[in-house]
Amino acid sequence: DGDVTISVTKDAKTYAVNVAPLTNGEITASAKEAAEKETVTLTAKPATGYALKAGSVKVTYKDADNTDKTVEVKAGTEANTYTFAMPAYPVNVSAEFVKEYKVTAAPAENGTVTVDPTAAVEGTDVTVTVKAADNYQLKADSLTYSYKSGEDTKTEKLTLTDGKATFKMPAADVTVSAV
Repeated sequence: DGDVTISVTKDAKTYAVNVAPLTNGEITASAKEAAEKETVTLTAKPATGYALKAGSVKVTYKDADNTDKTVEVKAGTEANTYTFAMPAYPVNVSAEFVKEYKVTAAPAENGTVTVDPTAAVEGTDVTVTVKAADNYQLKADSLTYSYKSGEDTKTEKLTLTDGKATFKMPAADVTVSAV
């Protein structure tokens, strides 16, 4: 005796999110499986002394023609998080963790030397900031960074521009010093 409304809800098909076994860290996915177009969040947890290699988080799948395809991965709003839209296929998640080295500023008399970051992976730009105390100045050619390369200690000179200098992080712990 009146109108009847019928609605049907279809359960969306879900696809597996497979995270490859990784060394020196782990990646966790917000879901073990997800429906097409659903957003999946990946969280990277590097082991102590390691960092996630820039650009190494990959999400791939094989399409109906068995062709390898890559899914666009975007950096999340929090550090070490990434998101992607689930395709209509099971996906494989991989990443690479690389060794992180320490950057130390040796104590300087009559001024300060600071480094940013204080730990970095090989190839990262490190910024050194030097500030002389009142009535002092940086001695010419005294701003250097040193690191071990095999048995040898290598020392490289840095040139200041507006109180700052940068260098590419080598694959070793570094000490920055100034006089």
